[in-house]
Amino acid sequence: MLMLRFCQLLLVLFALACFWYASRRDGDEDLTVRVSAIIGTALFALVFTQVLPLAWLAAAGTVASARITGIDCEPGKKHYLRFEFMATERKIRGLVLANDAGQPCEALTTGDELGVTYIGTAPQVLALGSVRSQLFELILGCFLAGLAGAMISYVGIRKRLHALLPQALE
Repeated sequence: MLMLRFCQLLLVLFALACFWYASRRDGDEDLTVRVSAIIGTALFALVFTQVLPLAWLAAAGTVASARITGIDCEPGKKHYLRFEFMATERKIRGLVLANDAGQPCEALTTGDELGVTYIGTAPQVLALGSVRSQLFELILGCFLAGLAGAMISYVGIRKRLHALLPQALE
């Protein structure tokens, strides 16, 4: 858990370094690019903090079999899944959203076995289903969020500067 907090601190320091770099104003076009890079980096860092626990699980996780002990698939509500598994000679119970299992709620029944990946020293850090596919989806989402944020802010800032200072951007 300490490594996770350290990585989050590094991401915050990186975002602050980008902000400091962007504050050095050389010109309006330069400023637009820098502010856009900061916004993209901040969005990436914000979303990327969700990736770190999964990366930890993928690198150092132990795979076990979890048994479903309860399912809540009531229409119109969030679908929850209760499960339990044995980790380091003690029983761990958990509650997650059913879509975290990687299968539709209706396809799951009480007593089904699912794969669970957990950290041996901290079994409360866990993920149901395929950790690698969840990690890929989150990293792709982080990249797309950062890229979209940077592009949208670049266009918005450029339009705003052009409206305020039309001769500066020509």
